[in-house]
Amino acid sequence: MKLVPKFTFIAIAVSGLLLSSPHASAADNVQLEIDGKTETDGTAYLSKGTTFVPLSMFKSLFDTPILPHPSGKRAEVQFARQLYTFHDGSAIVMNDSHSYKLQAAVSFENGQIMVPLRMIAMLTGSSVSWDSGKKRAVMKSSPQGKLALIAADASISVKLYETRGRKGLVLDVDGYRKMYDWSYTDETGTPPVLLTADLNHHDGGKEIVVILTTGRGTGLNIQQVHVVDVGSFKEVKVEDPLSYVSRNVQSQISETNQGVEISMTLQGKPVQLTKKNPGFNLNGKVGFGSIIYYHVDQGILKATLAGSISNTEFIGDFDLTYVYEHGQLKAGKLQFTADP
Repeated sequence: MKLVPKFTFIAIAVSGLLLSSPHASAADNVQLEIDGKTETDGTAYLSKGTTFVPLSMFKSLFDTPILPHPSGKRAEVQFARQLYTFHDGSAIVMNDSHSYKLQAAVSFENGQIMVPLRMIAMLTGSSVSWDSGKKRAVMKSSPQGKLALIAADASISVKLYETRGRKGLVLDVDGYRKMYDWSYTDETGTPPVLLTADLNHHDGGKEIVVILTTGRGTGLNIQQVHVVDVGSFKEVKVEDPLSYVSRNVQSQISETNQGVEISMTLQGKPVQLTKKNPGFNLNGKVGFGSIIYYHVDQGILKATLAGSISNTEFIGDFDLTYVYEHGQLKAGKLQFTADP
């Protein structure tokens, strides 16, 4: 899939990282320059058009731990809360939520784990060029600063980076980038979700959907969604689901001999439920906001909010379907599914 914006950003040459020289032999040592500083350890080399560098670059550049396996045939790198696994002789690198195909296989040589420079450039949001006169690979950090990859779509043509030491996240579409004032909770263990879908069903184009976890804990799981138009990089407004559900659900909770009676009106339709009395901290009405999550189903954005009658007792899910109207994603049909 090729997603190209309709206007020009500064293109970051991530796609052109195949560093080759017509004068190189099967495996030649090359110089490596990173942000204007020449690396002098002499371990980088060029083999069949691919520049290889030691994985230890992560540790020196980003203070990132490298965890070698006792077998000597596998190593792991913890980077931006993702655990990447590199296997000797494999061109596939796995992390907790994705797999990445390299242009050449990882090689374990003389105690060094050698990986294609392209992989490090992708993970760090860097650009790479080839200085044929000096036989040197040049890697430069992004103009947005030092970046760390935190999510990618299935095709890896859309990527999301966090900025080290700065607020905001950077969205990358085929090398075109823009920073957004987004945030997420990085201690939840839940990586961001990044995907593309035709949410407006009109122009045949794609929107980028970014789902970020902003809070998580016991009885708490809150996500936020951001939708970006590929053609303009403008963010599409998404109606707040909590505000919409609060306006369209009226409820009353009362205790009876049978338990707890819950009377609701859902978009004008009555709903009656009887639940076991939790015995403490009973709400006066159904509460929302502690669990909110999003997903895309057949090109339709949906939000789910859990309804509760106490701090710990939930009664079911309120599922909200969005419709694309006048350049916005508006809340539409609302359904309730009671917990068994």
